[in-house]
Formats: sequence, structure tokens, C-alpha cells
Amino acid sequence: MNKTGNHGKTGKTQLRRNNAATTIRDMLGIFAFIITISILFLFIYLNINLDESTMTIDDRYQSFSDGWRIQTDEVDEIVDFPAYVHIDANKSVRISKELPKLSQHYAVATRNYHQELTAYVGDSPVYQFPRENKPTKFSILADDWNMIKLDESMSGQVFTIELSTGDFGFSGYIKPLYLGEDNALVYYLRARNALPYGMSVSVLALGIVLIVLGLIYRKYNDDKCQIIAGLMLIAIGIWVTNRAKMPLLLMGSSNKFFLSFLSLMIESVLILMYTSEKFKEKNRRLTTGLIIGFSAFLLAATIITYAINFPLYQAVPIAYTAIFLSSVYLIYMLWQVSFGKDCINLNTFTIRSNRIEFFATVIMVVGVVIGIIIDFAIGSDRLWTDVGTLPKISLNAYAIGQLLVHIYRSYHSVEEREELQGKLHDSQLELMMGQIQPHFIFNTLSSIRTLVKVEPDTAYSMIYDFSNYLRANVDNVTNLGGINFASEVDHINSYVNIERVRFGDRLSVEYDIQASDFIVPPLSIQPLVENAIKHGVMKTVNGGTVWLRSYTEGDYNVVEVEDNGIGFTPERLKEIEASMNNKSGSDYSSDSNNANLTGNGSEKHKSSGMRNIYLRLKEMSNAEFYIDSEEGKGTKVTVKFPIDHSNPPSNLS
Repeated sequence: MNKTGNHGKTGKTQLRRNNAATTIRDMLGIFAFIITISILFLFIYLNINLDESTMTIDDRYQSFSDGWRIQTDEVDEIVDFPAYVHIDANKSVRISKELPKLSQHYAVATRNYHQELTAYVGDSPVYQFPRENKPTKFSILADDWNMIKLDESMSGQVFTIELSTGDFGFSGYIKPLYLGEDNALVYYLRARNALPYGMSVSVLALGIVLIVLGLIYRKYNDDKCQIIAGLMLIAIGIWVTNRAKMPLLLMGSSNKFFLSFLSLMIESVLILMYTSEKFKEKNRRLTTGLIIGFSAFLLAATIITYAINFPLYQAVPIAYTAIFLSSVYLIYMLWQVSFGKDCINLNTFTIRSNRIEFFATVIMVVGVVIGIIIDFAIGSDRLWTDVGTLPKISLNAYAIGQLLVHIYRSYHSVEEREELQGKLHDSQLELMMGQIQPHFIFNTLSSIRTLVKVEPDTAYSMIYDFSNYLRANVDNVTNLGGINFASEVDHINSYVNIERVRFGDRLSVEYDIQASDFIVPPLSIQPLVENAIKHGVMKTVNGGTVWLRSYTEGDYNVVEVEDNGIGFTPERLKEIEASMNNKSGSDYSSDSNNANLTGNGSEKHKSSGMRNIYLRLKEMSNAEFYIDSEEGKGTKVTVKFPIDHSNPPSNLS
């Protein structure tokens, strides 16, 4: 009656656990859906805002790009903007035009491209960039919108803008200028650049979403790829957002440009870090070397560029090249796990998600490269710092692809964890039932029956140990939260006392317990001791000794079970390691290949299969597991339990 009640309680507990996991999974799906809808709404709003703003301010500004006189050492002519201009180092270009009749609060809006700018009305300077009270190194001289304030008294006078190039010259286009009310100009420029700005900000937003979801899913998936992918998108998002030409007043233009340049420079390193985390041990030395090499090179390039006052925008091709090379390396690694020989041992789900990511990465790289070529070689900019529409579309497509892939993977991880919880419970039930073997019960009761007449005190103690042993097995089957190691030692001691009576002087067990106040999965160490006794020392003619040790070493509580029994052959050790490393997930319980821990080939009793024990230690305690054995000399099993300093265990014994 009690057993039925316990199983009913266990079933309800497991059901509640599964329902809780399902609820969290559904909440995460809803969260991702809301974020996606919000981004789409942002795009729609920006498009609507563009049309409304243009109509509202149309009568308060005008194009101011026709009939300008452009003067350099080689050129003096009348042009309309945009116009291509080449200026040698330490030279300047002057553009001038007579001002029409002005009204109050009028201004001219123009964008400089990494040049110092001075504006004159007549011979009097009225504007300077950068401002004199905020001197700026030419290396971080940004390109930004300049609102040159005018007043009614300047009507009819000659308005002149002088652009100075510094030590490195300039080749590019002088873009259109606008004249009108200063506020109307700001609203117009913001509306005009709203869509490219929204496309840029969306890359940032999707990166933040990836990080948030990654932090939430860390409870179910220890994969850091999602967080690093979010950082990748944020870094490149900062660059393209700064390049979107949106007039903002949150910080100085030089500071914004310098921050975006640093973000661009670290992008390739983040891509390599993502590659390293995603592929773990594959080509780890090469990937680590690339991370160190790229980091050192880009850091040195940044420092030297700043130190010699070299324009940062001239160093952008270096960053682009580093990003391209690191992306090609990522594509190569993705190819190996998507279509190459490395995908042979992967399950269908993993291969499918890897292929989606592979194609998303290829599309992104090709789109960005083609976009840069079009913008630089064919378009009207000829500046490395301009980011056109195609790269933004490619980056958004990649960001959305990353989001979908990681949601897909994380969703699958939650499902796997639910399934794993059930398998852990089943394996624990199986282990408990296997521990209470009929022949062990029969042998123990027979020994007690014999001792009752000849040694009643010993029989009394043996009954006490046997009852403790049975009670611990039954109590632990429903415990998925772990027990104190001291309780596990008590369970082991009860078992050892029974076996000592049965085997007499052939069995010696020595304890060296220096640490006991930590949590272990129930029935995890006792099977190791049982294997050491039954299939280690008891397989020798004269018996032997089993040692149980525990101690603290660094950030681990360490448990060792050692015997001087028969050990096992290297071939047998490989079989056991293959069973432990089987990641197919198809069967976590003992089977015909899961032999006893110390290598005995018996197929009759598989109560302590390595796969079963390893699963529970790894999944319940994140423990590390090591086996050393030599045929004819014995076996040593070491289990290392990580210490959680943020939540030290209490004494549960």
C-alpha cells in the first residue's frame, strides 16, 4: 500500500516538474515572438514616420546644392552637389555661394567626411568643426552633420565652407546641402535617415535579444555560443548604427566614431571566440592561436594608428579584412559539421541547425562583401566608412537567422532536459532495484540464520546493517536532489559490514574521510565500492583491500575508490570509455555493453553499469569522472565534485 502511494507521489512530482519546464519553454517562445513583432512594428513605424515628417516640413527647408563655386589648387568651377572631389594632403577645398533672403532661425545643413570644416559669411567665420574648445586628434575626426546657424542680416552675402584634409588627403563626394529652419532641417534629416537607422538599430536589438535569451536558457543549456553571438551582433550593430547618418545629440561625434571603430576592430575576435566556443575541442589550438594573433594585431594597429595621428577611417579596411578572414574560417568550420566528415556522428537535429547557420553565414558574408564593393567602387561614396543598404539587409538576415537557430536549439535543449529528468529517475529506480538483488538478500539472510545460533550479537548487528541498507536504497530512489556525502558513507558502511561478515579476512576496507559536508547523487559512490569488492578484490584468490577516500582539492571535493583487485585490460577500459562517451542520447540505462565497473565480463548482474553511474554523476552534480586501472594490480576511480562557493552545502547528516 505504501509502495503504491510512493510511486503515485513520484509520478505527480515528475509531472509537476515536466509541466514547469513546459511552462518556461512556452514563456520563452512567447517572449521571442513579442520581440520579433516589436522589431517589425519599429520598421513599419519608421516608414510611416518618414512620409509624415517629409510632408510636414516640406515648406520649411529647400535643397541648397545647385550653383556652387568649388575651388582647389587645380579646380575653379561651378558645380552641383553631389560632386566628386580629390584633395591632396594638407590641402583644402573651398565651396561658396551667395545666400538667398533668410528668415529667423535659418541654418545650412551639411555633412563633412572626416575633414575639418570652417564656415564663413563674407570674411567672418561663423562655424567650426571640431569646435575650438574641444580639440580633437585628426585620427578620430568623425564625419557628422553640421548645423551652421544663420540670421537675417546675412542675406545676400557670400557663404563659404572650407574643408581641410590634414596629412592624408581626401577622395570622395561632397554631398547635397540643405537650407531652412534649423528644427525643420533636423526633423527632415532624421526622417530621411530613419529607415537605414532602423535597419542598423535592429541588428543591435537582435543582439541584445540573443543575449537575454541566452542568459535565460543557461538554466537548461550550458552553451555560451548564444551569448557570444549576441555580442557579435552588438559590436557590428554599433558600427552600422554610427554609420547610419542619423543626427543625434547623445554624445560627441568623435566619441561616437571612436567607440564604433573599436567595436568594428573587436568583431573579428568575437567571431573567432564564437567559433572556439561552438566547436570546443575541434582545431582548438589553431582557433586559440588565431584569437591571440588577431587580438594582438588589431590592438597594435589601433594603438599605432592613434599614436601617429593616422585617420581611423583609413584603418577600416584592416578591420574589414580581419572580419572577412575570421568569417571564412567560421564558414569552413560550419561546413565540416554541416556537410563534411564531422557531421557523421551528429544527430539529425544538430546537422539541420548547423546547416541553417552555415547558409545564413554565407549569405551574410557574400551580401556584405558585395555591398562594400558596390558602395566603394560603383556608388557615390568611395568611403570605407559608409555602409550601404545591402550590408544592412545581409546583417539583419543573419541576425534573424541566428535568433531562429538559437531559439530552435534552446527549445530542443529544454525538451532534452525534460526527457533526461525522466531518464534520471528511471535509471535511479533501476539502480535501486538492481542493488537489492535476490541472491544478495538470500545470502545475507542465510548468514544471519547461521549466526543467530552461534554468534547472536553478530547476527543482531548484521540485521541492523541490513535494515539500514535496505531503507537507504528505498528512500533514495525518489531523491533527485542529492544527499550529503556523510549519508552515502553511512550507507556504504552498512553494506561493507554485511560483506565483511560474509567474506571474513579476505576483505579489508579502509576509510580516509577528510571531507564529508557536500552533496552527491544518492547511490552514486556505493555502487563503486560494491564493484570494487565483488568484481575487484573478491575475484582474487586471497582477497584484498578497498580504500575509500575523500578530500578537498582546489575548487573540488574529491572522492576516490581504489582496490588492489584484478583490474581490467586496456581493451576493456576502451569499451567502458566508449560507453561513457556515447552522446547519442538513445539509451542512458544499463545494457549488454555496460559491464561492471572493474571490468568483470559477467552479463548476469549489470547493477552498476558505468553508463548509468556516469550519467547521474554528470547530470546531477556536473562531476568529473576518471578511471585508472592496470590488469592484475587493481583499479582506482576518482570523482571530482565542483564546489559551489555561492551556495555552500549545509550539514544534512
